[in-house]
Amino acid sequence: MANEELEKNYQAYKEEAEAAFDSGNAELAISIYENAMVFFPEDPHLRVDLGNIFLKLGCMDKAESCYTESLNLDSGFCRGLHGMAMVFSNKGLYKEAIDYYYMAIDTGEATYGTFNNLGNIYIELKEFEKAEIVFKKGLECSGSESTALYNLGRAYAHQKKYEQALKYTESSVNLLERQKVRGGAGFLMREKIHQENLFMQYRSLAKICMELGLQDKIDECFEKCRSLNVDNYSTIHRLAYSYFERGIWEKAVEVYKELSARYPDSDDLWRALVQCYIELGRPEEQLVYMEKIVQKNPEDIESFVFFIQDALALKRFDLVLQYTEGVNGLYPDNQAIREIRDKAHRQILKLNESKGEN
Repeated sequence: MANEELEKNYQAYKEEAEAAFDSGNAELAISIYENAMVFFPEDPHLRVDLGNIFLKLGCMDKAESCYTESLNLDSGFCRGLHGMAMVFSNKGLYKEAIDYYYMAIDTGEATYGTFNNLGNIYIELKEFEKAEIVFKKGLECSGSESTALYNLGRAYAHQKKYEQALKYTESSVNLLERQKVRGGAGFLMREKIHQENLFMQYRSLAKICMELGLQDKIDECFEKCRSLNVDNYSTIHRLAYSYFERGIWEKAVEVYKELSARYPDSDDLWRALVQCYIELGRPEEQLVYMEKIVQKNPEDIESFVFFIQDALALKRFDLVLQYTEGVNGLYPDNQAIREIRDKAHRQILKLNESKGEN
C-alpha cells in the first residue's frame, strides 16, 4: 500500500478513535485501534495512540507494552520514546523518564510537548535552571504555544526572576484567552479543561503580581478567576479577603455572598459578611447573617448575645422573644440574656401603650 493511502487510512482510524474517547467511550476507542493494527501491523503510530489511551486511563503496564511494540517496529521512533518517558514519569522513575525524553529529543523530531514534560520533571526535582533551559527550547520549538510560554514563566518564578515570569505568563494568558475551543464531540470536556487552564494561569499570574506589588493586576487576575466556571474556594476567598483587608466593603460583600451561595453552610463566610455590614452601617442585613450563625452554633453564647442585642436595637422583638422564651429559648438562666428579654417586653408594652393613646 502506498504511503499516502496508509496515512489517509491511519488518520481516519485516529479521528474515529479520538471521537469515541472524547465522547466517553474508551472501550470503543481501544477496539478501533486494535482493529486498525490488524490492517496496519507495521505502523508504530497506532501502537503509540493506543498506548496514549491506556496512559489516560491509568493503565501504565498496558501503555508501556504498546510503546515498547512501537519501538520494536522502529527503535528510533520519537513518539514511542516520548511515550516510554511518560510511563516512567507517571511511575515516579524520573531518571529513566529523563533518559527517554533526551533520546526522543536526539531524534530531531521532538515537539514542544517533549520539552514541556521534561521541564516539568526538572520543576518537580527543583532543578529550576535546567527547567528554564528546557522550556526555552520548547518555546523555540513551538513558536508561541501558550503552555510553553506559561512553563517558562513558571521556571522564572521559581528562581524569583519575577519580571521575566510576568512577561511570559502574561503572554501565555493573553494567547490562551484568544484560543477557541473546538466544537463537536467532547466539546463540554474540552471547554472545562480550557476554563481550568485559564484559571490556573490567572492564579499564577496573580501570585507573580503579588511578588511585584502590582495590586491592580492582582485584583484583575483574581476577578478573572472568579468569572470562570471553576470551583476553587481558596482562590476566590483570597480575593474577598483582599477587599476586606483594604476596607473595600461593597466588593468584599459581593464576593463573600457569591462564595456563600456556593458554600451555603460556611459560618466563616457569614461572620465575614456580618463584619462587612457593620462597617457599611447596614444592620438589617447584618442581622440576617447573625441569625444564621446562631442557628448553626447555638452553643456560641457570645454570638447569641450579639444577635439579640442587635435584634433589640432594630426593634425586632419577634426575634428576641423567639430565641429567649419558651421551650426553644436559649440560655434561660443567663442574667444578661434575661435582661435583654425583659427590656424587649418593656419596649413592647411601651409601644402598645403609645398606640392605645393614639
